[in-house]
Amino acid sequence: MNIPFVYSKSANQLVTEIDRDGYAMIENAVPNLFTEKVLDEVTEMAREQGSTFSIVGYENLKASLLGELYRDPEFCHLLKDITSLKIGEDLEGNVEKYQVLRVLNGGDLNSQSHLFHFDNYTLTVLLPIAIPNNEKGHNGDLYLLPNIRKISSSSIKNLIIKTVTQNIITRKLFSIAYFRKVLKFQTVSLVPNNLYFFWGFCSYHGNGDCDVGNLRSTALYHYHKPVKSDDVLGKMIKTKQRARISKK
Repeated sequence: MNIPFVYSKSANQLVTEIDRDGYAMIENAVPNLFTEKVLDEVTEMAREQGSTFSIVGYENLKASLLGELYRDPEFCHLLKDITSLKIGEDLEGNVEKYQVLRVLNGGDLNSQSHLFHFDNYTLTVLLPIAIPNNEKGHNGDLYLLPNIRKISSSSIKNLIIKTVTQNIITRKLFSIAYFRKVLKFQTVSLVPNNLYFFWGFCSYHGNGDCDVGNLRSTALYHYHKPVKSDDVLGKMIKTKQRARISKK
């Protein structure tokens, strides 16, 4: 399917906005026809997978319409330029990328809310597919504490930060609006067809509550992994994970 995506901002403009505002947005980057067809795919997946599910990994999504963006040379070139400006060096060859589709529809949606975390990738691009529009809120807004850590390739530092920030106590604390207000979290109301860019590795983020029965679906495109998985600590962690799985 030949989709006319519209990238109305340059890499330099987007980087400036992310550094200044915490995130950048390209309005109407994705045409309605694309979003409608993706929503049809998501609806069909929901029948097969269940009402609330995620599909992770570029390989698992590349055959779908959502893989169309990662097959778009202009989109990939834009991600490369943005990330190169961030890390201060030109990226060459194959760059690590990762893709996630999240669908919340019925059931206990709030179990998937407030799962605050840092991404493993430098750049995160978020494409809203279906977002509730309730007047009283509970639309699954993006909560963002932007640019609070630097890019680092240290697996030890990364593990310590994730342990401190991605446990049940910390996440429970920041599920309370008062604490998000004190720390000046940003609330980003998502609109389908827009593309949202932020430094996923540097920014602590998660989504807010959705009312039960409301469809919320987003596609996430991740680009460039600073912490390599082939270091000693990474191998140790993977070995332990495989051992746990084999015991089950």
